[in-house]
Amino acid sequence: MMTDTGKRIDTLDAHVLELKVLKQAFLARVDEELSALDKERQRLSDSIQERQRVLGALRRVPKEVLAHIFSHTLVFHFPQVKPISHSIWTPVFWSSVSASKHPLLTFELVSRNWKDILDTFPYLWSYVNILIERMTSNTYIRYIGNQLSRSRQSSDAIPAAILMALFTASPRVKTLRLCLPGNHFTDMHKLHLSFPNLQEVAQHLHFGRLPHLQVLHFMDISNFYTLSLPWHQITHFTSQQTQVGHGPPAHRVLDILKMMSRLSVCLFSLDLQSLTTKLNSFTLESVYRQGFDFPPVIPFVLNALKLPALLDLSDTTFTSIRHLIERSQSPLTSLHFDNGEILENDLIHTLSSTPNLQDLRLTNVGGEITDQVVNELARRVDTESGSPVPVLVPHLRTLHLSGHLNFQVELYVRMSVEEREEEEEANALVLSRLDVLVTEGLNVSVNMQRM
Repeated sequence: MMTDTGKRIDTLDAHVLELKVLKQAFLARVDEELSALDKERQRLSDSIQERQRVLGALRRVPKEVLAHIFSHTLVFHFPQVKPISHSIWTPVFWSSVSASKHPLLTFELVSRNWKDILDTFPYLWSYVNILIERMTSNTYIRYIGNQLSRSRQSSDAIPAAILMALFTASPRVKTLRLCLPGNHFTDMHKLHLSFPNLQEVAQHLHFGRLPHLQVLHFMDISNFYTLSLPWHQITHFTSQQTQVGHGPPAHRVLDILKMMSRLSVCLFSLDLQSLTTKLNSFTLESVYRQGFDFPPVIPFVLNALKLPALLDLSDTTFTSIRHLIERSQSPLTSLHFDNGEILENDLIHTLSSTPNLQDLRLTNVGGEITDQVVNELARRVDTESGSPVPVLVPHLRTLHLSGHLNFQVELYVRMSVEEREEEEEANALVLSRLDVLVTEGLNVSVNMQRM
């Protein structure tokens, strides 16, 4: 019996020892957790102190400076996203992402001093997007009215989809971005609004005189050619379609482009349905690959244009591009051509007509880039300074060729090597001129990187 009792005592002692070890382990873990919490608390405290130092100095900044800071923190364009459609038969519409609260109303909640700044400088309320999410919401109408009243006499930039707000603000609007459903957009011209200070408009209808208008952006508006606009003033023009086959007819686009004599930037989508009944939803590239027998749309447009202010050009029919460049005599610096045939004579004549060209990219092209073309690119002429320069495109910095190329690789490599050697010689000549200044005590540090 005493033996059994002794065994039980040994068992209890072992259990007590295990509990003590477990206790020590728990205490060590608790100490680690406490130490980690102390460090996190200290980090947060330091962060608060750092922000307090910054905000403390910011509170002492004059209100004029804070107002200038605010004007650079407002987001003017809401990003567009494509919502997920759960059915292939369900139409998908692009929409704008909006904040749940007005951005300046959120600023008001930061501090009383910041709110005073917003009340003091009305122009802060003049360049903010007003996004109409609920067309029938009286609350949102009050938001708009509140902003218009706070902007006072400052010039407004209002992308509005609510018509009554435009009546009170139209004399002061400089930038107008209309994001309307189709059934509302077509009725805008009935309002007969006047915008005497308007300088930029996106998706615009009949609004009377626009003496300062220069930039036009259209999205999913196929009949923009019916608008009464000062087309001769336009310098930047874009018209894009989210669905293939819904663009304006080519001859309508041509009529508009002929009136835009000051145009320097142009991007538009064309509708092929008016030229052939065989096409419904093909892209322009697939049309050329399929070889349908119809008048090419791009040549039809380009062959009738003259763009003396053109700086950048990207398209898919090279012969028309050549004739356009020769007619326009524009200071073209960039030329991109993709997925098409290039005649050797067209390419050489184009390069000879673009002495300011810096970026040439010919991708997915046919086999007419021959040895003759490479030899013309490699040909040099001596200058008064003694260093030879290319006869064609002397300012060329980027040359990208891909597709079925019909020239000897050795010629291309030799041209590239000669170009690099001449560049290195020119750099060495420039650096040698600095040696004289270095001997006179000038401290010079030069870092040259080949682009």
